[in-house]
Amino acid sequence: VSLPESITTIYNHAFEGCSLLKEINLPENLLELSFRAFAECTSLASITIPYPTNFESEIFDGCTNLKTAKIEHAIYLPSGVFKNCGLKKVYLPDSLAGIDRTVFEGVPKNMKIYGNNDYIKNFATKHGYKCVSDSKLGLFLNEVEKDSENKDINDCC
Repeated sequence: VSLPESITTIYNHAFEGCSLLKEINLPENLLELSFRAFAECTSLASITIPYPTNFESEIFDGCTNLKTAKIEHAIYLPSGVFKNCGLKKVYLPDSLAGIDRTVFEGVPKNMKIYGNNDYIKNFATKHGYKCVSDSKLGLFLNEVEKDSENKDINDCC
């Protein structure tokens, strides 16, 4: 699914339960992801969230196949954004200054958090996740770009 650039908000429950949704391209003009917008999208494998976006709770709750997430800009991540996801890698931006303690509730402890600011590093350590920063961050971003480029339109549905 590719959303038009005119979309600025994805409202409550917009795609909730869309179990066949494998990929979505969010518009650069996106300002807000609302409550449970993509909850239970069990085929969604990766997501890139553009700058600047505000987050509500439980956006990706139950996205069990969601393995990678890249957030380009955020100041705060509220409760349960990635609750019960199968995340292996998540990129958190340097702009992040607050993360609710339940953001990754139910996410495997072997997930790697990529981020450079001290807040992210401290959060990862406190909650038992490995934080990867500096030079390895660039490698991850390149990997995310390659994953996006290698998607075939026929893989969508």
